[in-house]
Amino acid sequence: VDLKNPDSFPFLINCLSHRAEGIRREAACALMKLNVKNAIPILEAKLDDPDAETRCGFAEALSVLKKQNG
Repeated sequence: VDLKNPDSFPFLINCLSHRAEGIRREAACALMKLNVKNAIPILEAKLDDPDAETRCGFAEALSVLKKQNG
C-alpha cells in the first residue's frame, strides 16, 4: 500500500475487517500514519475486535489520530 496515495484509504478501511488479525492491525497502523481523520469513527466501531492485540492496535491508532486532529 502506498501511504502517500489518498486512494489507499478505502482499501485500508476494508482491511480493518480482514480475517487475519495482523492485517487488521497493520491497516490501523497505516491509517494512523496517514493521519486519516475520517478513520476515527470507523476505528471506534472496531474496538470490539475479538483479538486483544488488535483491539490495542486500534486503540493506539485512535489515540494518536485524536491527538493529531484535536
